[in-house]
Amino acid sequence: MEIALQVVENLAPDQSSLNAAKKLLKPAKWPLLHKSEPDALIWGHCQGSGANPYLVVADAADHGYKCSCPSRKFPCKHVLALMWQFAEAPDGFSDGDQPDWVSDWLGRRKRKTTTAAPASGQGKSLAATAAEPVSELTEQELEQKAQEQRQRAQKTRARTQAAATKGLEDFQQWLDDQLRTGLNDLLGDLGTRCRAVSARMVDAKLEGLASRLDELPARVKSLPQPLRLYGLTQFLGQLSALMQAWFADPEDEDARQALLATESRAQLLERPDLHKVQSRWHNLGERIVSRRSGLVSHESWLLDCQSPSPRFALLLDYYPASAGRRATGPGPGTELTGALAYYPGRCAERAFLLDYQASGADTEPDWPQSDQSLKAAWLERLSLQPWAESMPWLLGPGRIAQDADGHYWWQGATDTLPLSNPHLPVLVTGSELTGAFVLWNGIQGDLVSVRSRHWGTLTC
Repeated sequence: MEIALQVVENLAPDQSSLNAAKKLLKPAKWPLLHKSEPDALIWGHCQGSGANPYLVVADAADHGYKCSCPSRKFPCKHVLALMWQFAEAPDGFSDGDQPDWVSDWLGRRKRKTTTAAPASGQGKSLAATAAEPVSELTEQELEQKAQEQRQRAQKTRARTQAAATKGLEDFQQWLDDQLRTGLNDLLGDLGTRCRAVSARMVDAKLEGLASRLDELPARVKSLPQPLRLYGLTQFLGQLSALMQAWFADPEDEDARQALLATESRAQLLERPDLHKVQSRWHNLGERIVSRRSGLVSHESWLLDCQSPSPRFALLLDYYPASAGRRATGPGPGTELTGALAYYPGRCAERAFLLDYQASGADTEPDWPQSDQSLKAAWLERLSLQPWAESMPWLLGPGRIAQDADGHYWWQGATDTLPLSNPHLPVLVTGSELTGAFVLWNGIQGDLVSVRSRHWGTLTC
């Protein structure tokens, strides 16, 4: 896998773009540079003038590219600088697993195989660097190529595992230091310390752990002041349990998903044990959160309408905040019929749609209730995944009330639960509701949606 400097020059829209890209050829500008030889991809984070770095990816095979910056030049200086660095110093790119934003971009594009030659006198284009047609390979050559690809994937996995183990040993030391100096001290400087250790975890290929550490200060801050120390203790305990699960078995599917970048859709589709479910699905609601990394996480929670007990599916998408909000699938309250595939795990919830169509139901389905209590279900979840951040839960009829301090509470026939939502629509507070959907973290519930006899499903 290589990129010639001539390719970078031919791709540049003008000379000023090349000059601007040259100024970005500094290690300090690129805190992260990764590659994936089996997929012929390179990507990185380029630190611009803002707080969040630009996310840049390029295809070394056909020279496609994507950057989260708002530049109107294509390719922008960040893409040119990424490819320029790889052309001159490919060893500066470490092997890495594709993050979600790279997998999402790769899944939505098709690689170019041929391009027309540029007309005489016209500007630079991808056609100037198009590869020559490749002759068909024999069956033996194809098998040899596949074997080489498997060997590269195994080596990459081994390197990732070694780097992750070393990173977790560093995290264990960091955690021991925080306990030694006291959690009250950590609570007073939580943002700065979490950002520092999160950057180290990115270098160790622990992107899942880095993301959780990035979001930890916000999770603690969302709790009422008297509960913040308790919450910090619980959240750090979850991370410690996750770390111990890796040390016990680095091949554990749940631990790998929580610590490393998740497998891409293409990788999952190749698995013989992929769990597929054909059913009718109801969209319970969405959660859209802007992360400190500059990405927006867009969650859509689906309910299996044909399952006698509550069964959920989480559709999770990431995209740069600079791209603005975009549609990622069926909206809240809608129904669809189709098949989806679950990511592997003991508490499988994250999934992706394989095919679907709107079902056009006239009435919303009944929400099934669990035979367990919320407390029992949460304890069972923790017995399977001690590091679980939250759990989806359906509540029966009830109301939402607000206490003297402005905090919201759910009041049902059997449950009175504190809610973490800082603001809720006036329409849902005090009204009689036929049900609610929350994400419970053992301390508070994040209210995602409610059901009303008059208005149907309302996202909160």
